[in-house]
Amino acid sequence: MPPLLLPVLLPVAAILLARQKLLPRLGAYALLLGGMGVMVLIGQRMPATMELAVTAMLLSIVIGIPLGLYAGLHPDGVLGRATMAGSILGFSLPSFWVGLMLIMVFAVQLGWLPASGYVSPFEDLGANLAAMIMPAFVLGNAIAAVLMCHTRSAMLQVLGADYVRTA
Repeated sequence: MPPLLLPVLLPVAAILLARQKLLPRLGAYALLLGGMGVMVLIGQRMPATMELAVTAMLLSIVIGIPLGLYAGLHPDGVLGRATMAGSILGFSLPSFWVGLMLIMVFAVQLGWLPASGYVSPFEDLGANLAAMIMPAFVLGNAIAAVLMCHTRSAMLQVLGADYVRTA
């Protein structure tokens, strides 16, 4: 038996046992505070979450694929290289930092978009789009960057194929 097995396993077992005994009580306490079950809260938030996910995916497709196509068609051009540098920044920068910077610029300094909140599209479509565009961009930013790289790579591969060069 390894010499450090018991000193490691005993604290881990104690933490797991404490967590197992405390979590049901904390859950009951949260239920008393909120007055609703978790499934009810999830059901209330699900439409906004799905709308944000779909908007982020559409935005990433609309941004990523055309820019990747352009970068693949013009790999040595200035804009092609700038597009790829932007894609590297897109998946290198942390999403929380990008979100905070967008809030600072577009909500605080310029006042163009709301800093937070949600408006149903059935109440006011313009306010809904204004509230959704920043979080959707932040969520779709990394996906768009990956789409750009994959699209550029596929374009370069296809454009370099023998049948394309022959045609």
